[in-house]
Amino acid sequence: MDDIIFTGLQAFKTYDCAGNRFVKLGSSNDVLRFTSKHAKATPGDAPFDGLHFATGPLTPRAAAALEGFLLGPARNINLTGLIMDSPEQLLGSSLGLATAFAGLTCLTRLELKGVGQHSRSLLRALHAPLSSVYLVMVPLEEDVDEDDDDWEAAGRNAMMLLENFEDTLETVVCEGTRAQCADDEDFPQVYHQVEQIYMERVELPTTTDYVHAFPHIARLTISTATEAFAKLLETGTLQQELHECRRFNISEQRVCGSWQTLDFCDTTVGTLYALALQCHVHFLHIRPDIVGTEDMLGRVLMDTTPTLLMLHDFSLGMLSGPGFASLMQGPAMRSIETLEITLVLDENSGKDTMAIGAAFDAVIHALKPLQIQSLGLGLLCECKDPAGQVALLPAATFLQELKVDALASCLRTAVRSRPNVVIRVDVPNASAAAAAGDEHKIAELVTYRMAEIYGLLPGIAARRVGAEDF
Repeated sequence: MDDIIFTGLQAFKTYDCAGNRFVKLGSSNDVLRFTSKHAKATPGDAPFDGLHFATGPLTPRAAAALEGFLLGPARNINLTGLIMDSPEQLLGSSLGLATAFAGLTCLTRLELKGVGQHSRSLLRALHAPLSSVYLVMVPLEEDVDEDDDDWEAAGRNAMMLLENFEDTLETVVCEGTRAQCADDEDFPQVYHQVEQIYMERVELPTTTDYVHAFPHIARLTISTATEAFAKLLETGTLQQELHECRRFNISEQRVCGSWQTLDFCDTTVGTLYALALQCHVHFLHIRPDIVGTEDMLGRVLMDTTPTLLMLHDFSLGMLSGPGFASLMQGPAMRSIETLEITLVLDENSGKDTMAIGAAFDAVIHALKPLQIQSLGLGLLCECKDPAGQVALLPAATFLQELKVDALASCLRTAVRSRPNVVIRVDVPNASAAAAAGDEHKIAELVTYRMAEIYGLLPGIAARRVGAEDF
């Protein structure tokens, strides 16, 4: 919860996050008041150790005050956390701001939401023991760096942008960065301390580039940009590109090696197919995308032999066909001990509750051959009619009428291995509370031997590496 630091009649919002106490500054006036208040800061007197700039461009007066603060009093505060919501606008407020911020040599945590020319200058000048970093790149069409001839190849490449922190980084979170090494050579940077990486909206992956740069990771989250898939889909080359990328990555891993094992991997079907991991993944968390098929899903399960498998936010239509049934009874499922499925019912699930029920029964029937210890099933509704009344649609009606206890009992007896069963339903609420804005009511978690079973289904409480960790 946010608190308030009062300074006379002035106040600043503060909050705690990942071990830091942040002061949030949202305007030029905030910056002026803050720098004035702490103009004579001495070691140990500040009730915070992080700054969060939620400003746009600063006025010349505020920019000058901030620059003076960073070059002087800030050195006495021992700042370890820094967040910028609009770093290009903030750092572009004056010529010396990037250099002034680079003087914060105690930083261990840095978050830049919109990396471009000015942010790159900061990263190249900063020498601090960063352990965690979160970078979101500005869109490519907005990223111009007239002072850097190599900006497009290297200026958006996470491995090269972070080289000053090669020996200290432990967690890397990036969105929209490049990761491929130019000229078919390995990156000179090797981040031996990094244990988890989160790469969203990247290009089709070259697996060995990640393996070389981050040889000791235990947790990997990665997904290809939807725009990249869509562009290939428009040109009619999507399947060819995916297959070629997969073949290349398999070949390179056989020659250069791969990770021995991963504790956790969170990705989409198409990305995982192209990534072609040639190692065991203990907990595999898979999301749908516009390219994934049951055949791809089967191949990646054979690649990774996961113990825990979570299929997250798959639509009813995706899992009610013969391809999913074939997958469930095939060799790809032999390594699975725990299976979790989050099933989404939407406008395309069926024209009425009877059609939805038939599709749902097909999913349940497909699970019967499984030889697993634990089964988790989450059901939720993601649809609204034109009037915004979710509770009036067939999918919502189906979930409201679902007998959860009976379903749990049916699953436990129908699946061959008689697994422990956990079911969770997000039931649309048609009561007066919905009209007041409380649109959903979470049904009670129904379990068999709840205390023991819940521990066997870690995916329910699994954390993803991402911005929420910062």
